[in-house]
Amino acid sequence: MDLKFGLYQQQTLKLSMTQELKQAIELLQYSTQELTSFLEAKATENPLIQLENTNIKYIDIRNDGSKKK
Repeated sequence: MDLKFGLYQQQTLKLSMTQELKQAIELLQYSTQELTSFLEAKATENPLIQLENTNIKYIDIRNDGSKKK
C-alpha cells in the first residue's frame, strides 16, 4: 500500500452579498430627489445624523441651452 501525505494550498475568491453591499447598490439606483428624501428620513430616525443644507444646483443634461433647428 502506497500512502502519500502532503500539504496543499488552494486559493479562491468569493464575493458575498453583505448588508452593506446591498444598501450601497440600492442607494446608487436612487435619483437625487429619492436620495434626499431617504437621507431626510434617516436623519429624523437617528438624532446623531445632521444634514447641512447646501446650495445644490440641479443640471438638466437633456437641455444644455443650445437649441437646434
